[in-house]
Amino acid sequence: MWLDDWDKQASRHYTWTEITRRQYQRKGLRYASDVTQAEWAIIEPHLPAAKPLEQARKIASMAIVNALLYIARMGCQWRMLPRDFPHYSTVQPYFYAWRDDGTLERINFELLLQAREAAGARPARRPG
Repeated sequence: MWLDDWDKQASRHYTWTEITRRQYQRKGLRYASDVTQAEWAIIEPHLPAAKPLEQARKIASMAIVNALLYIARMGCQWRMLPRDFPHYSTVQPYFYAWRDDGTLERINFELLLQAREAAGARPARRPG
């Protein structure tokens, strides 16, 4: 009996419609975890700029973000990162630096604000 009730409740909260399925398709991306150009436009302004004495970045920041999202999505070890991403020894320092300086938290909060706005909810309060 309770399983039937759960099925009915779950079906009411099913969010994929033909419109939303088309809207959120990940076709044309190398991996489903890769960011689209629209997603990148939101994320990129929140990434720190290269330091003044730092050599020009040879690895595109988008490739670093895609590698981090792949690891988060797949739950794989650093060394298991596929070869079409930058080498894990390049990606790993960015992760630790962005984690420690709050970059990842700022990006997450910006995405939260946009999601709440899209859902018509009240804006979240900025931390600190």
